Amino acid sequence: MSNIRVADVYRSLNGGKNCVKLFSKSKLKDDIATVERLLTDSSKKSNKNKDSLYFIATPTRMQKIIEATDLLFQGKEKLDIILDASYLDPKDNTILSFENAAVLCQVLKTFLNKKSSVKILLY
Repeated sequence: MSNIRVADVYRSLNGGKNCVKLFSKSKLKDDIATVERLLTDSSKKSNKNKDSLYFIATPTRMQKIIEATDLLFQGKEKLDIILDASYLDPKDNTILSFENAAVLCQVLKTFLNKKSSVKILLY
């Protein structure tokens, strides 16, 4: 998934306060701080008022974030990972056939091993 596709998905979700794009255009420390702030803020809300959080990221950026912080694995909240597998780039590659597919597999494996309730959805 390229930075351009991350931005496209972000715009399609209307870029609200519960949605954040994480990619190499931003500094890694800023992305980590944003993730920590959003997860900390959402854990303070009551269960009735909890919003869904959308972290839109390239596999490489998500790998760097999960190496830097364990906050995504804490708590018992359900985690849904949605893979944009139907998108074709100009060279007809999907997220499953591009050069960083091994990074994607490693990230998914890490989530499955460290988080108790994970669902992976292909779109």
